[in-house]
Amino acid sequence: MNFGFSDDQLSLREAAAGVLAVESPPALVRAGMDDPQAWRPLWKTIVDLGWTALAVPEAHGGLGLGIVDLVALAEVTGRWVLPAPFLGLAGPVLDSLHGLGSPAVTEALAGIAAGTVTTLAVAGPDPRHDDPTAGATWDGTTLSGTKTLVTDAARAEVLVVVAADTAGRPVVAVVPAAQAGVRVEPVTSVDPNRPVADLHLDRVALDAAAVIAADPGPGIDAARTVAAAELVGVCDRVLEIAVEHVTSRTQFGRPLGAFQAVKHRLADVFVATERARTLTYNAAMVLDDDGSAAVERTAAAAMAKAAASEAALFAAKSAVQVHGAIAMTWEHDLHLYTRRARLGALCLGDHRGQYKRAGAAYLQGKA
Repeated sequence: MNFGFSDDQLSLREAAAGVLAVESPPALVRAGMDDPQAWRPLWKTIVDLGWTALAVPEAHGGLGLGIVDLVALAEVTGRWVLPAPFLGLAGPVLDSLHGLGSPAVTEALAGIAAGTVTTLAVAGPDPRHDDPTAGATWDGTTLSGTKTLVTDAARAEVLVVVAADTAGRPVVAVVPAAQAGVRVEPVTSVDPNRPVADLHLDRVALDAAAVIAADPGPGIDAARTVAAAELVGVCDRVLEIAVEHVTSRTQFGRPLGAFQAVKHRLADVFVATERARTLTYNAAMVLDDDGSAAVERTAAAAMAKAAASEAALFAAKSAVQVHGAIAMTWEHDLHLYTRRARLGALCLGDHRGQYKRAGAAYLQGKA
């Protein structure tokens, strides 16, 4: 099996890095911590470049590429702590449902390709529970409940809500953010460039065509893999920052990086990052393989997200330690990556929950 990116994917990564180096410098990320609208000019650039259309089927105005392509791009955006809502994660879920012929899905996918900010609402009142339908119910005419820690909910124009019908079966509802009965309650986010909110749904009336009775699991697996790729990018850049510091700063007449404790710590970060990268690339290829089994996809995505979450937290903590007191200052960029690592590690399930999910999928496959 070829575990490398194609020439087109490598070109995409190189071009994206060049664009973000100019359009999304640390100064813009910092501006986004005070100005909630600072991301909008960058968002126009992202839409114009076709990034939002990347994995949307061609029939719906997209480029029709796969999860591997999304992963290739998300890894680059992680390196630059992209302050725009590119990682809405609703796209992979909608894409997994587009074959059902739902007009609501078709419209939502076309909107994503055109730049409509669309986000995914999964977590219930207790985000530790691994049931994407928790917290919201569909009674056939109205959608009610509460979804917590919804990323970019305050920015979103369309909300993709995973809920359960009265029989407990999963449904996916496409909800306009301006719909009557929808209330977005902002929650303090550790990463202001990725705001989170609780989503309250008070008997939101929807056309039955806007609610799709289908298992969102395959789409959520894809979303987890894309989220993992962003965290791998965070790990890469954090490790670079740490290495630059320990090779340029001296202590007792020697570079900090010459001390074994420092070398071993950063070597461990490198190993954790490469493990996460390998598992993420594997998950992307498994998801793009139509012949892979459902349990294989679930296990691969869960392992990728678990490893990437764990690696990002470890990398950020280690980088802070080797920097010493300077890492705790507002002026140093390291806190921007630490914030993204902490929030990203929780998105769609932390590493503990995902290891448990992978184990359950493995046992199911062996049964």
